[in-house]
Amino acid sequence: MGVVHDITKEKQAEEELRLSNERFAYALKATSDAIYDWNVTNDTLYWGEGFAHLFGYRLGQNPSPFSDWADYIHPKDSHRTVTGLLHTVYETTDTFWEDEYLFRRSNGSWAVVADRGNILRNAKGQAVRMIGAMQDITERKKAEVQQQAMAEKLIKQNAYLQQCGFMVSHNLRAPLANALGFADLLSRIDKESQVFADSLANLRISLRRLDDVVADVNTILSIRDQQDADLTEPVALAAVCRQALEHARPDLEQCGGEVLSSIPEALYVDGNRAFFSVFSTTCFPTPSSTARRRVPCVLRLRPRGPRPGHHH
Repeated sequence: MGVVHDITKEKQAEEELRLSNERFAYALKATSDAIYDWNVTNDTLYWGEGFAHLFGYRLGQNPSPFSDWADYIHPKDSHRTVTGLLHTVYETTDTFWEDEYLFRRSNGSWAVVADRGNILRNAKGQAVRMIGAMQDITERKKAEVQQQAMAEKLIKQNAYLQQCGFMVSHNLRAPLANALGFADLLSRIDKESQVFADSLANLRISLRRLDDVVADVNTILSIRDQQDADLTEPVALAAVCRQALEHARPDLEQCGGEVLSSIPEALYVDGNRAFFSVFSTTCFPTPSSTARRRVPCVLRLRPRGPRPGHHH
């Protein structure tokens, strides 16, 4: 007499488990990520082949203690990462965890990794396993930093060019308007007259000023292209103001303005003459803003004492 048991379901379960394990083994070989299987009950980690490929370690035992993984995390990330994972696993019912942190390679360098894990829980909601993958995103992070730095540089350069464009437009307008005016006047007056001679001299002055502005712009653009180089020099402020005032003198006289400077000749500041020249010229009026009406004014230029921690 015998007893027959139907073990079809058991055999099907065994086959499904075998196929599942086989697919998991193939997945471990097929990916470059460091796939792991954390047995929460035994507190051990089983690593796929990607772990050795990514980080260069030859595991003496596999599975290995969970604490081995924690020991490889950078000190600045260790507490946050490990505490966050343990909180998610033991104190919540979440089934997914992810984080980014620095992980030490076998050669001592640090990899930026993105770690994502799926938590398997029993009927009581207790975590029993977590299957996840660590991905080395070091190069991607470097590219993101470079892109951010490039974007910031472009924004800075755009603001710089807008400011430079305003100053150049302002500084070109006065000598250009003067040159055009004198050129037009020369075509309508007697070439033998004193007015012709004076107008010709003023035309030369205006053209020289245009040449100065173009030279200053070239210098400024050159400095911008050499941002890492130290191109500062001692700049005599009195001389810079005197040059700007000389170019603006005809317009100031026409509008009844006067500039009084008490800046000492010995006052120097570190900078670049071209920047100071362009900026100081911008401070003086142009024909378009003052020549149409006579508005008496006095502009006083004088140095201020240095603030604490600063010097002139």
